[in-house]
Amino acid sequence: MFKSYVLYKTLVPLVQKFPKPWRYSIGEELQRTILEIIRFTCQALYARQPLKEPFILKVIGAIQTAQLFIRLALEQQLITEQHYFRASQMVVELHRMALGWLKSVRTA
Repeated sequence: MFKSYVLYKTLVPLVQKFPKPWRYSIGEELQRTILEIIRFTCQALYARQPLKEPFILKVIGAIQTAQLFIRLALEQQLITEQHYFRASQMVVELHRMALGWLKSVRTA
């Protein structure tokens, strides 16, 4: 959860600099998606063991969506390559962690 929080704090200042049409479309969706990652992670953390898997799957889906929005922001030149690589690295790490968590839930 902490890493998704850091990702949100990293991307909000960047989104605020998007041109207005992009800020209220892709920018809002990107922020909403990262907030979903945080929300689903919290729900999975506190869910009973048999109920964790659906929340983790939602986390994984939201992570993949966030990665797509970040790539789109780069392609539309809304963020620099440096910002893209930093955010992308954070998203990849979140994805790896979520997959590991899913694996551990499925084997438990």
